[in-house]
Amino acid sequence: MVTKKDAPGCEQGEHLVVNDISTQNGAGDIDAIPNQHRFRFIVWVRQWLSKLLPPSVAPVVPDTGSAVAENPPSVAPVVPDTGSAVAENPLSVAPVVPDTGSAVAGVAESEGATGVPVPADGGQNETGNRFDKFTKNSFPGLKLLITCIYNDWALSADGNKPTLEQVLGSFSQQQLKVANTYVTPYLLMLPVTEGHSDKITGYEPVIVERQQEMDLYEGDNLACDLQGRISARKKARRKGESGMTDSIWGQLFLVAEKIGKPIDRQFYTMLEDDYSEGDAYVNTSSSIRGRLLLSKIRANMPGFRARFRSTVRGKVLSV
Repeated sequence: MVTKKDAPGCEQGEHLVVNDISTQNGAGDIDAIPNQHRFRFIVWVRQWLSKLLPPSVAPVVPDTGSAVAENPPSVAPVVPDTGSAVAENPLSVAPVVPDTGSAVAGVAESEGATGVPVPADGGQNETGNRFDKFTKNSFPGLKLLITCIYNDWALSADGNKPTLEQVLGSFSQQQLKVANTYVTPYLLMLPVTEGHSDKITGYEPVIVERQQEMDLYEGDNLACDLQGRISARKKARRKGESGMTDSIWGQLFLVAEKIGKPIDRQFYTMLEDDYSEGDAYVNTSSSIRGRLLLSKIRANMPGFRARFRSTVRGKVLSV
């Protein structure tokens, strides 16, 4: 038996005697309380609980399992922090355009940029035109490189010279697009003479791939003979692209030696634009062991360690 003195719900000094309901059958049973005290016991329990719980505590409403929960007007939905600036304010963040690291990817502000990015396909827009009005100011990195090389050349060149604007204008947009893919593009100014004299009547601007050693181009198979490789290479060229001649390679050789970056010390460069289909020999050039070597190799010879070196050739500028 348990005796509660001065229990809530009982008058002062009144004794409430109930059976011990915590040990019967291992659990409490309200039926074990005598009938005459059952109502008082229930009232006492309620009042006792009301003193333990703060008045401001509202009863907990269990989740009914509905997917649509009420959302109080003052409570904003919580946006998880993903560590990105987009999570904090997703409505004000513009889509991020990745930087490809290429001069083709953007338009220089100094060139009068419009802010319109060049399409990822190299200029193919929805109308199918290869270049639209926004690409005319593209390739700022390439143009800056050409400008620096031109200025250096103009300081040492004698006589009349074409202007920088004429040099840049001698290339089409498609040719600049091709040259912009070169690993090490370099501007050469090839003199054009009158007949067999030494009088210079103009210059041909050429942008050449100036890597010291060229890699094999995609699709170039060393197992084929030279004439087969040249034929395949000419078919694979992009629009506006050309190959090598002895005059271009000779100018490149002199420039490379001057700047301390010699070319073709390990491999040969094929002068494929000097080759005509059916010729018995292919001209090649190299500087193996530091000496200028101009070689004629049989056109049907397979496995020869020669490489191609691409160029884009501008219009001849008269002076």
